[in-house]
Amino acid sequence: MPAERGMTMQEAADVLRMSRRALQDVIKRHPYYYPVGRRKVFTSEDVERIRAALRLEGERERALAFPLKSAPSPSERAVFERLKKLTSKRR
Repeated sequence: MPAERGMTMQEAADVLRMSRRALQDVIKRHPYYYPVGRRKVFTSEDVERIRAALRLEGERERALAFPLKSAPSPSERAVFERLKKLTSKRR
């Protein structure tokens, strides 16, 4: 079985449907490649790892963009009024 031929940065970018420059930014955060001299070579497994990392980044961004909303905390005045009502009640 012949060894898999590695992809150039442009070929990997094409597979990921992004520009070569965008891939350069991505591999700064997710360095999934192997160097051959000054060049970076990508296997299909490397491309899948980059794709999974980008998917996870997207999920994190969506989670941060739409945080869960909690009930608003009562104002200091509302707490004071409630406390006053509870302590001034006649038994």
